Amino acid sequence: MYLGILMGTFLPRWFSLILAKIIGYICFLLMKNQKRRMVNNYFYIFGKEIGEKKAQELTKKLFINLAICVADFLKSPSYKKKHLFSLIENQPCKDFFYDAQTQKLILATLHLGNWELGGITLSRMGLNFCCLIEVLPFGLSKIFNWIREKSHLKPIPYNSSKEIINALKNGYNLAILSDRSLNRQGLVLPFGKGKRIFPKGAAYLSQKYKIPLYFGYFVLKERSQRYLISVEKIKTEYRNDENFEEEVEKLTKIIAEKIASAVMKYPTQWFVFQGDFLDEKN
Repeated sequence: MYLGILMGTFLPRWFSLILAKIIGYICFLLMKNQKRRMVNNYFYIFGKEIGEKKAQELTKKLFINLAICVADFLKSPSYKKKHLFSLIENQPCKDFFYDAQTQKLILATLHLGNWELGGITLSRMGLNFCCLIEVLPFGLSKIFNWIREKSHLKPIPYNSSKEIINALKNGYNLAILSDRSLNRQGLVLPFGKGKRIFPKGAAYLSQKYKIPLYFGYFVLKERSQRYLISVEKIKTEYRNDENFEEEVEKLTKIIAEKIASAVMKYPTQWFVFQGDFLDEKN
């Protein structure tokens, strides 16, 4: 990782992406278990009718896209703001900017495209963001957090309730990955041809503190090698007579539907290598 950051600092992006594609293809050939995992994911999403050949083709593209996204993320500390923004084809909607700047919001997102670079981009746009993170092994969390904090993106462990509440009280916007339930708690909902447990965290916090709730992602456009920001409003107005549990369940279902739709639209950029579908094992 440190070598990747060092190389990203001195190599032009076009050359970094060529290396990333080669590395991604090598990983596809060598990482048998992860490759099988992704093929199984496609069977759960699209059904067995997708066929082994098509699932393998999608998996090869996925490994290459993942390598490109990691390369851009590792290179991000060397990007000046103008260069970073030149990689983005569009801007978030005006309502999103307004809510993020004047109050605070919760952004439900997923492991799709370059979500890490997406968080950094929002922070470098001047929006005060923090993100919930999973602690990674082999010291990766330390490296990732250094890159995040360099762009003023505040990382918070996903299970640190006190830090989450303090961040909201201090006016931070909060980005939450909502496609995996790390503690296996939440709602069991349809996802393609299968079912998964979807966490209720984003819906719970937005409903409890009456915070605007948005859904969004940051995906790679494979032809242009630039990024697309997609953000849409889920809920921004709250009534005092709402049933709390019913609203949390309703919002969680909306988020789950949008996640499934995004993954089916960009299947080669959903980077989840865990067996989280019901009735399966890692």
